[in-house]
Amino acid sequence: MYPLHRCKIIHVVRHGQGFHNVAGDIDRKNYESWDYQDASLTELGWQQADALHQHVVTTHIRGHVDLVVVSPLLRTLQTAVGVWGGDTLLDGEPTHSALMIKGVGLYRHPPISSSGEWIDRFTNLQGI
Repeated sequence: MYPLHRCKIIHVVRHGQGFHNVAGDIDRKNYESWDYQDASLTELGWQQADALHQHVVTTHIRGHVDLVVVSPLLRTLQTAVGVWGGDTLLDGEPTHSALMIKGVGLYRHPPISSSGEWIDRFTNLQGI
């Protein structure tokens, strides 16, 4: 067995509720519809991402994460940004520093900042 400091811990997270989930609950055939193939998060999905964001911050998991991998689907990108991103853009913060701009997806979530301990550490690792 390896000591814990030499091991990598993998956290697997499912995306928050998307509009395809709501439509699928109404009629399972909606999961096959092209209208929902790249569904965005619902308001509840954003609340779920925010709850996980608060959890990873308060438990200090956020500071130990080296890599976040997601699929290119909008709902997975939105969940990752909601969980691992900063808060909403600060007054005077340039919009080009946003991980997500205002109004992406059907539920118009405010922009999310790229500022924060985890983002700063990640960009320093990447030399960005």
